[in-house]
Amino acid sequence: MRTWHLVVDVALCQGCNNCFLACKDEHVGNDWPGYARAQALHGERWIEIPCKERGQYPLIDVAYRPTLCAHCGDAPCVSRSGGAIRKRGDGIVLIDPTLAAGRRELVEACPYGMIVWNEESQTPQKCTLCAHLLDTGWSEPRCVQACGPGALSVVYEDEESFRARAAKEGLVQLYRARGRKGACPDRPEPVDPGTVVYYKNLWRFESSFIAGSVAWQREGVVDCAAGIPVTLRRVAADSPGTGDDAVSETHRPSDAVITVYTDAFGDFWFDRLEPDSGEYEVEVAAPGYRPVAVCATLGSSLNVGTIVLEPAATGPARTPMGPSAHQPIPDRTAGAGIRGVRGQRVPVTGMAGRGSR
Repeated sequence: MRTWHLVVDVALCQGCNNCFLACKDEHVGNDWPGYARAQALHGERWIEIPCKERGQYPLIDVAYRPTLCAHCGDAPCVSRSGGAIRKRGDGIVLIDPTLAAGRRELVEACPYGMIVWNEESQTPQKCTLCAHLLDTGWSEPRCVQACGPGALSVVYEDEESFRARAAKEGLVQLYRARGRKGACPDRPEPVDPGTVVYYKNLWRFESSFIAGSVAWQREGVVDCAAGIPVTLRRVAADSPGTGDDAVSETHRPSDAVITVYTDAFGDFWFDRLEPDSGEYEVEVAAPGYRPVAVCATLGSSLNVGTIVLEPAATGPARTPMGPSAHQPIPDRTAGAGIRGVRGQRVPVTGMAGRGSR
């Protein structure tokens, strides 16, 4: 049997809120009998668009994650509603506007906070995936239709075909089992088969990165060092988690060693690292220059600042990061005419490099 699936590509979302406005346009002031009563003009949102800023100036990354009812396969709200909420054969979960009238307790039936209370109509409400439109021949809900960047898309196919698609494109669920938020663990089968909403490139929102810049001194001039290999390796790692705490599709293995090359501006990026993952070492080596090793403890995304390579002398230099979380790394490029960045000692994990971009 074919079912609906909504795919959210975090890498494409620009936070324009067109999906939110289209949802309001479709449901505010419009009753859809059997599907939903009119949505309130103010106060409630059926789709949230949280923003995540990672890193420190000037090496930062901003991502948006449209968040709405996942239409769970084993929906907790259905089992707690006494028949007022049902999951259809095509995967869509609907709140019956008549049976649910006056039942404010159903707001708490969703462990993810995706059911809201409409004070005007005294009914619990949530995203319906515009089922009233899909049932009349529409190929997509209003939010998808209004998404200019293509961050939202829908697929209508059988579950086996969609699982193959999810594996190929790296799609993950936002919610874990037992009501925990976060990408589902890396398992052969989804945590909750039958869930409608999946995410692509969720690591842009969930993961951390280590980034920095490399410069070198040549003939008395400090300049951006392009094409320089930079290696990230784990210094110490805890035992990997198991079960619901296992490393997910969102992050890379935390024991990997990754090498990238600096881009034209001397910048390097190691992305898709798991937050709070421990000690890492960033090593920069170039022929004719002293190698430099920077130690970092990753918590959230971290800009380690500018690493200046000096002509080869007597031996390798090991440059740890600042002595504490509250003391910045000395700016070794002050007055040098390039982007001097002050880093912080912050906690790192998992791996994928983003060098020349």
